Amino acid sequence: MGDVFTFMVNPFINAKTITLKIFCVLLFFVSAQANASPLSEALDLSEKLDLKNHPTWLKLLHYEHSGDISVVLNDTFFLSPDGRIDPEAELKATINAYFIQQEESDSNQAICRFPARYYWLSHHLPLSGYRLKDTSCSALNKWGLLDSVKSVSLLLVSGYLGNPASTFGHTFLKFNSNPIDNYTALFDSTLNYGAVVPEDENSLSYIVRGLFGGYEAGFSDKYFYTQDLVYSNTEFRDIWSYQLMLSDYELTLLILHVREIVGNKFVYYFLDKNCAYRLGELIDLVIEEELINDVRLWYFPVELFHMLNSIDRDRQESGSQKLIQSIKYIPSSQRELYSQLKLLTPDEFRRLNTIIREGNRSLQTQLQGLASGRQILLLDCLLAYQQYKIIAEKPDFNRKRHEEKKQTHQILNNFFLG
Repeated sequence: MGDVFTFMVNPFINAKTITLKIFCVLLFFVSAQANASPLSEALDLSEKLDLKNHPTWLKLLHYEHSGDISVVLNDTFFLSPDGRIDPEAELKATINAYFIQQEESDSNQAICRFPARYYWLSHHLPLSGYRLKDTSCSALNKWGLLDSVKSVSLLLVSGYLGNPASTFGHTFLKFNSNPIDNYTALFDSTLNYGAVVPEDENSLSYIVRGLFGGYEAGFSDKYFYTQDLVYSNTEFRDIWSYQLMLSDYELTLLILHVREIVGNKFVYYFLDKNCAYRLGELIDLVIEEELINDVRLWYFPVELFHMLNSIDRDRQESGSQKLIQSIKYIPSSQRELYSQLKLLTPDEFRRLNTIIREGNRSLQTQLQGLASGRQILLLDCLLAYQQYKIIAEKPDFNRKRHEEKKQTHQILNNFFLG
């Protein structure tokens, strides 16, 4: 009787088990189809919109004009093994990566590594659940530029004969923490592009390798005060700051791409693929006009700024929004000294030369007979000169000059403290 009961029950159990398995398999396929649907929709739409050939997509991957290969050397800059030579493969890999990231929860996710790509794609494709600040991207969300930058400026630095690569000037980006460009905001971030050169490289080798692509180069971010210290106060170079008028979308895309590109390597060419060219590429990413579409044998920094002025002029003539918000001149410490010296009378200039020649021991004597306002002006000029000499003499440390500057500063303070 027990055997009969078991035989009668088992068919019921087996049928129930089979039914349950079939239901689970069907549920799996339905769920898989539902999950695949947004991916398929995004891939299909990207094909219809021909995003693989979109100028912005090619610029995000750093495919140059008429080029069939990205100029970024790092394999880690691409999600597809063929991404450096196939923008379509990289596009598909980027879209696929968006829909398979739920198993990952750190900043190695594609959406954290390439925020500009997804920000741009989100304006063309239905990326379900997309947020500019994804909760899984902790490092990106803590990144200061994302919240602090209110405007961006492109800076032109005058030429410097002490460095062959700087003979024709230099350019870098400044990310302003204020909507109005303020060159005294020394802790604003900047983006610089330059070659990676060995410390013991001789001048001849430096010139030859720089001309023929013998160096790797890359972008680096620094505080503005380090740039100001080198260019304005050490190398005595003037700076012109061009604040650009970018929309919120353009500014955000530019900032996010900076996050993607810092640390990656390019081949450096002194005459054309230099700082002006690479910074021009970044601005090209977010404006409709082309800044670097007509590069032949060379592309010097001043040419980039000629193009900026030309685009701005064309925009204003057509009634469009201008490109340049403002232009500010930042004189070098040397030029500031010359400007102050021009304010002195011949007699005051003679007194200043006497103080410089004899030292601060003659300071009180030379101040006698001058009105307080002229004494202050003379002391200002003396301070500017002492600071100029201290910077010019680095790295040699002149203790006496530092002491004289300290004394001059104290005497000047006494005028304002009573």
